[in-house]
Amino acid sequence: MGVVSHEVRSPLNAVIGMMSIANNDTRISKEVKEEYIQPTLNAGQLMLHLINDIIDFTQIEHRQIKLIRRTFNLLEKLNELIHLVSFQARSKEITINLHVDDQVPSKLSTDDN
Repeated sequence: MGVVSHEVRSPLNAVIGMMSIANNDTRISKEVKEEYIQPTLNAGQLMLHLINDIIDFTQIEHRQIKLIRRTFNLLEKLNELIHLVSFQARSKEITINLHVDDQVPSKLSTDDN
């Protein structure tokens, strides 16, 4: 699994790295960054997390994983997700609305892996 994960993650890390560089490039307009670069960067990071999750499941099956607890902001992550799909939704004339009940905690704990 280590060889496969390296073969998949290396090109993806290159894409994420290039998108990060483009996102920090002052010559690129804010509009271009918001419409194209940031969604691509977010999609790449999401894909990397999915790959890491698959690797984690394999490690869990072989009892080779240690849990690392961390806290994250749920509303922030939900807004990132909406931004990720908003371009495609707009192109299909779909409106995405987010409503989070006040009883939903803003911070949650999860495994960092």
